[in-house]
Amino acid sequence: MEKAYFPMKYYNLTQGYLNSSTHQGTYALDTAGKDTGKDEIYAPFSCKVTKKYVKAGHAYTVWLTSLNKVLCANGKEEYLTMMIVHPEDINKLQVGQEFKQGQLVCHEGKTGNASGNHLHMEIGIGTCGWHKNSQGIYMIDNAVKPEEYLFLKNDTIVKNDIYKNTKYTFKKESEPISTTNILYTTSDLNERTGPGTNYSIVNSLLKNTAVKVYETKGTWARIEQGIWVSNNFLTKTKPANHYKSMEVYNCQTLNVRKNYNNGAIVGTLPVNAVVTVIEVKNNWTRIGQNRWVYNAYLK
Repeated sequence: MEKAYFPMKYYNLTQGYLNSSTHQGTYALDTAGKDTGKDEIYAPFSCKVTKKYVKAGHAYTVWLTSLNKVLCANGKEEYLTMMIVHPEDINKLQVGQEFKQGQLVCHEGKTGNASGNHLHMEIGIGTCGWHKNSQGIYMIDNAVKPEEYLFLKNDTIVKNDIYKNTKYTFKKESEPISTTNILYTTSDLNERTGPGTNYSIVNSLLKNTAVKVYETKGTWARIEQGIWVSNNFLTKTKPANHYKSMEVYNCQTLNVRKNYNNGAIVGTLPVNAVVTVIEVKNNWTRIGQNRWVYNAYLK
C-alpha cells in the first residue's frame, strides 16, 4: 500500500491555517520551494485528475484523487484528494488524466491574487470538490489537516514549518509508528481473513502480542491488510512480558514465508504492519507458526 506523501522536495511553510485571514475556517497550507522560483509538484500518491478550475484572473485549481486507499501518517487508510492551487501549468491537465506516485504534475505558480510562486494545498477524505465556508472562503470538501495525513520523504528538506508561532510538522516516513492504536492480545488469538468467525483462520497470535489496529467493525479489529482478530481479546494495557514488536518498512509489501532462508511464500504484509518477534535465525524473524520474514525490512 502506498503512503501519502508531501508533494514537494522542499517544505517551506509560508502560511498556515491558524490566525490566517485568507485561510480562515480551512486547513489550507501554503508552502514555497527552495527559493522564489517555480519548484516541481509531484503526485503524492497514484492518482487521477477528478476536477479542474481554470479561469482568467482567478487562482487555477486542480483536484488529484488517489486511485486506491493510501496509508496516512496517522495510521489510517483512506482515499484522499489533494487540492492544488495557483500553478498556471495545470491548465494543461485533463480530467481523468492519471499520474503514478512521484510523477511530476505541475510547478508552483501565482495565479489569482498570489504575491509569489507557491503551492496552496488542501487535503480531503474521498473524492472531493469544494464549497464556500461560513467565512466566505472556498475550501475542499471533507477537509482534514495535511500534516496529520501526509508523510515527508526522508530526503525532503524542511526550510520552515512555523507560521505565527505555530508548528505544522509532518511525520517523516522513517519515524517510529504511533502507539495510539497499539493493543495487546489477552490470549492466543486467531487471525481471520474477515471480521467474523465465518472467515478462514490464517494464523494464530500468541498471548501478549502487540498489534496495530487500523479499523474496527463491531467486535472485530483489522490488524493487517485483510487480517482481522476479535476485539474482545485486545487490551490497551501493556503486559510486563509482551513479545517484542517491529514494523514493516522500506518496501510496499513483505513476503511471509513458511520457513527461513527463502521458504515457500504463505502471505504478504503491507508497509507499516506490526509484527511479533518470536525468534530470530540467520537474518530471518519468526512472527508466527510457520511464518518468517526477512530482517532487513523490519525496524
